[in-house]
Amino acid sequence: AAALEVPASALDAVNESLSSEFAVRREMLLKRCDVTIQSFLWGDNAKDKESEIASAIRAERRALSETPPAITVADAASVSRPRSHRLARDLDNSTTTVASNVKKHLIGDVPERGGRAD
Repeated sequence: AAALEVPASALDAVNESLSSEFAVRREMLLKRCDVTIQSFLWGDNAKDKESEIASAIRAERRALSETPPAITVADAASVSRPRSHRLARDLDNSTTTVASNVKKHLIGDVPERGGRAD
């Protein structure tokens, strides 16, 4: 099959747009993480343990704050076709075969609390 000819400038523009969108989403998720941690610190169980909790998450949070390396269109184009197909296949298989203890947990009977329309 013939490759679709797209100007490099158009691919660069798409890459830039996706990269900036990713950065915004990343910042939003980091802010949500910070707010969640802050809400945990307000709980009674966290009283007098703030510094212990903060030190436990500091390294992980710092790692999440690092900007990931930029991937250019040239980087993507340099990946060999067989390798790109293998990567796509591996990603597809990984999403369907992930083992999770959450999926194995059965929730017992839940009391009726109303609120359902008849």
